[in-house]
Order: sequence, then C-alpha cells, then structure tokens
Amino acid sequence: MALNIEERPLSQAASEFDLAVRQPSHSGLTEMAVDGEFRRFGIRLGLELSVYDLQLQDRFRRTANMAPGLTIVILQHATGSSMLRALDGDPRAVRLDYDPRSALMIFSRTPLSGGYDVPADTRFRGIEIRASEAFLRRLDATALFEQALSGHPLTVAATGSFWVGRFPATEMIDALAAGLVASGLDRGCEDLAIEARCLDLLTAAISMMREPLFCQKTKILRDSRKLNEAKNTLLRQLDRSWTIHDLATCVGLSEKRLKDGFRQQFGLPVYSFLQKSRMEEARTLLARDGATVTETALAVGYANPSRFSQLFLREYGMTPSDFVRRNRMEASGV
Repeated sequence: MALNIEERPLSQAASEFDLAVRQPSHSGLTEMAVDGEFRRFGIRLGLELSVYDLQLQDRFRRTANMAPGLTIVILQHATGSSMLRALDGDPRAVRLDYDPRSALMIFSRTPLSGGYDVPADTRFRGIEIRASEAFLRRLDATALFEQALSGHPLTVAATGSFWVGRFPATEMIDALAAGLVASGLDRGCEDLAIEARCLDLLTAAISMMREPLFCQKTKILRDSRKLNEAKNTLLRQLDRSWTIHDLATCVGLSEKRLKDGFRQQFGLPVYSFLQKSRMEEARTLLARDGATVTETALAVGYANPSRFSQLFLREYGMTPSDFVRRNRMEASGV
C-alpha cells in the first residue's frame, strides 16, 4: 500500500480559488513511511476540508502554522498530542492530547504554530474543517467565538489570542463525521454530497456553541445510556471481580462520572448495587435443587465461601445453609 494524496477545489467551487497555490497541509508526510489516503478539498471560498486515513509507520513530528479562523477536528482513530501557541509573542502554550471520542474546535485571531507528535505504528483517521475569519463573518459567527475567549462552557483552554473548546461527539455528530469521512475518502462520491455533509457538520458545531445547554443535556443523555450499559454489564457478569476502573473503561466513562452518575441514576453506589444483585442471584441459585453454597459463591463472584455466607446473612438474616434447609423443608411440606 502507498500514500495517495489529492488536493483540489470541489467542482462547484473551482472558479473561486485554487488550492494548488496554497501551502499543502500534508507537508512532511511524503518524506515518511506512511500508507493510506489524504484528501483535501476547497469547499467554498474560505472553507476547506481535509479527510485522512493514514497508517504512520514512523514517528511523526512536525511544526506547522495555522491561519486565523476556526478549525474543527474530529478523530476516529488517533494517538499522540499537539502543542499550540500564538505567533504574536504570547509565550503561553496549550497541549492537546488526541481523543477519538470528541470533537475539538480551535478559534484564533492571530496565526498559530502547532507542534504535532504522533508515535510510530499509529492509525490516524479523521477530518479537519478550516474556516477563515472572512467565512465566519459571512456566517455571522465571528462574535460568537470571540466571546468564547472570555469564557464558555465548552472551553478546554484559552489565551488572549486563541480559544480551544471540546464538545462531546453526540450520535448526530458521530453520524455526520462518519458520513463525511466515508464520502471524502470515496473517489466516486459526488462533490455536492461532500459539500453538503461538510456544511452540516459545521452548522452542528456552531449550533452547539450557541446552545451549550444542549451540549450538557446531550452529555447527560449519553451518560445515562452508558450508565444503563454499566448496570447491565454488572448483571451479566456477576462472577467477575470488578473494579471501578475496569467498569468505567468498559463503558467509556471516567471513574468519577461513573460513580456519581450511577448513584444518582440507580440510587446505590456501584459496589452496593453489585453486592445486592449478587445476593439476589445467589438466593435464586440456592433455591434450585443441587446448588451447593460453594458453587453458588463462585457463581456470583465470591472466591471465599465464608465471606459470601457473612454477606448473605447480613442481607437475609440467615446463612446460605439455613436458607437451603428451609427451602427443602418447605418443598417437602414439613
């Protein structure tokens, strides 16, 4: 496999400008061992889209400048980081670790310098949308991002010269990004489809800037689904020795959001819910003929039958053995 690069304006934008005279955004890739696709499109005057699916065999370290305006980056596969600083003399820098689960917005009023560091053997797949200051003015969106320099709910970092925001990749954003990546990498895709999907994604990002409460509600809804997934995962694997870290990783939440959200949504801390569910399952198993206390303890995640018996006694007021004897007596009519 080789590195395939294409840079061109879309057919409907060809009369407005020529991408070929601009600095190539793939600078440095051709000098490395890289496989995959890199495609860059001029969508409209002042609006560009880059789509890439690259397998970097070597470590990729590069410094590049960014023009003033807005950059939106959504990564589906990525590892590494970048370091941003303004070229206006401000010494402050912002480090950004690549996160394939969210979208990143960077707005600047001055040119920026970006230092990129991606380890070897990394797959790098995603999209990058760049809108110039003039394009943002035509959308009446410049003031929105300038206000973010003074504070915004989506802020990750801000200096006097540039702002970085991160918003959750909602199902809508995920779908738009996936469609845009697929369209951009498909050489048979119509240019109008690429333009429409790029504009849809840009519109969604600006809407989230205007409605941060919508972002928060979306985050809560997404967390609720993941918390339900966490609960169901515990119920399916009661015999597993769970840690908060393992469960949080399994469902894609931070440990704090898992612990706080689980208690709020289900009324019990994670471990209390797990223990209660284990005891309920143990009671069901013990009521069946032939289930021993030791077998039941192992089936619900307790390697120590004595510890299991203590917890069962605390929950039901009798030991597992007493529970089994009582059940047998009731079944025999004694």
